[in-house]
Amino acid sequence: MKVGDVVIYHDERGVAHNALLTSAWEGTQNPTVNLIFVSSDESMQDSYGRQTKRESSVIHASNSTVHGRYWRRETEEPVPYHAPASA
Repeated sequence: MKVGDVVIYHDERGVAHNALLTSAWEGTQNPTVNLIFVSSDESMQDSYGRQTKRESSVIHASNSTVHGRYWRRETEEPVPYHAPASA
């Protein structure tokens, strides 16, 4: 993975976004990354168009046990949603 690569980012709600890597830590096949993506909130407009959002220290899907806040390649399956356990 290198700066400028396109990945899929799943936000905290599990919504998938196309994203660009702005940084990737070397040393692993599935590094922790920083990325940027276009907001899905239609009200987040300015004179340049839809605003962008940045996320840092985003882990790969293979290291995630939850359905959001991770990145994956387009060819990889998303992490499935698991409802919280009831107390």
